[in-house]
Amino acid sequence: MIEAIGKSDRDFFPKAKADRYVADDRRVMGDGVPVLNRVEPEPGRTGSPRLVVTSKMPLRDAAGRVIGLIGLSREVTGTASTPPGVGPVARAVEFFYARLGGRMSVRQVARHGGLSVNQLERLFRRTVGQPPRRCLLSIRIEQASRLLGESCASMAEVAQACGFYDQAHFSRAFSAEIGCSPLAYRRRYQAM
Repeated sequence: MIEAIGKSDRDFFPKAKADRYVADDRRVMGDGVPVLNRVEPEPGRTGSPRLVVTSKMPLRDAAGRVIGLIGLSREVTGTASTPPGVGPVARAVEFFYARLGGRMSVRQVARHGGLSVNQLERLFRRTVGQPPRRCLLSIRIEQASRLLGESCASMAEVAQACGFYDQAHFSRAFSAEIGCSPLAYRRRYQAM
């Protein structure tokens, strides 16, 4: 816990994800409207695939003013309390992780899940809040972040392991998502 003091979401998550978390928090704090049962792909500690369901509720004082928020994320492990549509999304996310280093199309992912491309797109937008291609990019960037911080692999090796066409494509995508180059990220991460 001590290492979290004075840090922001961007110190722990890729830029796009951190920005989404902050926007959610501000919306809950500002409008008092909860975020309920949002499904999000989150890699486990070893980078293994998993989905979490996240809810954020406003915390109110005796006068009804929003003074904070309570957030809860739980891993999707069964179907008893899983929101509708999560099963096919979970299978798609597992497919993403299984073929992370290779090329894949939305059509292949849809076929793997027994869905049409349109069905898969709608399910992702409804349950994850983004299209499958964007979700796959987020997973690739998170895996690359993990490899940059925990391995000595070259940038080209990280790019290939995470399914980017080449090192330049990886560097552009990583910089856009994280807000710094892969090399700068590695240096910052290793300095912690």
